[in-house]
Amino acid sequence: MATRLTLPLLVTAFLTIAQAGHAQTSTLEQSLRQSDDVDLHLAEFVLAGTKLIERGTCTTADFHEAGGWWKATGANQSRPVYFTYCGGFTIPNRWYVNIETGRVYQ
Repeated sequence: MATRLTLPLLVTAFLTIAQAGHAQTSTLEQSLRQSDDVDLHLAEFVLAGTKLIERGTCTTADFHEAGGWWKATGANQSRPVYFTYCGGFTIPNRWYVNIETGRVYQ
């Protein structure tokens, strides 16, 4: 027998999902508070972090352990590029975000 979804049930389900997403975003935001230039780029850091979490590449714990996003130096120093680590502090686990474009890449 199929369950009939009524409007109140759908609204309740939507609110539950939205609250769970907000809790995840809040936890991620807390983990990103130590990032370089966080006052300027928190929204972009949260968006990039969410992309990596949704891909299954990173966890909130990875961002907490890495201390958030760090301003890239060297070849990327003059660009609005930041990096973090997901899964360990090695080069293969390093991820970048370009703040201007929103591009997340290795």
